[in-house]
Amino acid sequence: MVKAETKMLVALGLDAVDMIVGNIPGVNTVWDFVTIGTLLIVLDNKKYALLNSWELFMPGIPGTGQVDALFPTALLTAYLDEKAKQEKGVK
Repeated sequence: MVKAETKMLVALGLDAVDMIVGNIPGVNTVWDFVTIGTLLIVLDNKKYALLNSWELFMPGIPGTGQVDALFPTALLTAYLDEKAKQEKGVK
């Protein structure tokens, strides 16, 4: 199990790099696969990691890369994963 803080920091780093390489066709797609793979390793609920695959439809073409970079999807999925874990522990 990975600590919540570590998950968030990893996700923040992934999103920061995604913001930088978001407009480079090819590199953006490769980075999206790296992000999904990393989230599959780090997150407890693998379904949340697969939510990040929507970014594959934004291939880095000017305009779509900016939309991809605007939404911190890795951070949001890490947050959802942690929130689900907390709710599961409460029940």
